[in-house]
Amino acid sequence: MMSNTSSFDNSQRESAATTTSSTRFANLFSKKNLESWKPTKRQLIKAFIILIYLIVGCVFYYYYEGWHPSTSVSFAVVTMTTVGKLIAI
Repeated sequence: MMSNTSSFDNSQRESAATTTSSTRFANLFSKKNLESWKPTKRQLIKAFIILIYLIVGCVFYYYYEGWHPSTSVSFAVVTMTTVGKLIAI
């Protein structure tokens, strides 16, 4: 009898843990949470660096290689994300 009670308690704990993690994930993208989110200075700097890297790559491929702007953007993104395969646009 005792083992049945402990297994029931374990299943309740697992269920509660799953509910808690799924609730946390749902709350992560709730309207209230998204409205109150403000990027930190460090996050803005990182986003700016990524944007500059992308722009420099696009300009380089456009002028140096003589590619069309859409091809330059595509290749810069592929290079930056190391996807490794260029799909023609």
